[in-house]
Amino acid sequence: MTQIDRSTNPRRILAVASIAMALFVVALAPAGAAAQGAPEFRERYSFIEEAHADLFSSELCGVEIYHETAGKGTVKFYEDGLIVDHFNFTTTIWNPATGDTIIRKEAATFRGRGEEVFDPAAQTLTISFEDHFTGLPSMFYKPGEGLLWRDAGQAMFAGTVVLDVSGPEPELVSIEETVTLKGPHPELTTDGAELQAIYCGALGA
Repeated sequence: MTQIDRSTNPRRILAVASIAMALFVVALAPAGAAAQGAPEFRERYSFIEEAHADLFSSELCGVEIYHETAGKGTVKFYEDGLIVDHFNFTTTIWNPATGDTIIRKEAATFRGRGEEVFDPAAQTLTISFEDHFTGLPSMFYKPGEGLLWRDAGQAMFAGTVVLDVSGPEPELVSIEETVTLKGPHPELTTDGAELQAIYCGALGA
C-alpha cells in the first residue's frame, strides 16, 4: 500500500475541482427532494462523444491529436450521500498526420461521499470528500504493439476543497488531498515527463 500527497498535482486538482463543483450543484438541490421517494436512485447511462480535436493532448504533444469516446454505466445515489458509479469507457486517440492510434480503456467502480459546510460570513463552501476507485481505472495500449501502461487495483482519495461562492460562479480557494494506492498506478506515481514521452511517442509525435 502506498500513500502519497497529490495536492499539488495539476491533473488531480482539476479532477477534484470538478468533483467539488458537482457536489456544489448537489448541495443546491431542493431540500425536499430526498424525502420524496425511495432511499436510493439508480440510473443507467450511455453516451458517444464524437471525434474532435483533443486540446490537452494536442498541446502536450505539439501536434494535432483527435479522440472519440463511447461509454456506459450505472450510477446510484443514496440518501446518506454515497454515490456509486459502475462505468466502462473506451476512448480512441489518434494522430491524423501519421495514423498512429492508441486506445484507453476504463472499467471500474467509483464510490464517493462528500460533506458540505457553508460559512455565510466568509461566503465559502468547504467540501470534505472520500473517493474510492476499484478495478481498471485506466489502461492505455497501442493496437498491434501492446500495453503502454495500466492503472489497476484500488485508489482512494481523501481531502478537503474550499470554494468561494460569493460570486456568480464558485471559485477554487484551496485544496488538500491524500491518496492511498493498492496495485500499479503509474498515472499517479510516474514522473509526468516520462508518461508524456510514452504517450506522445506512441502517437508518432
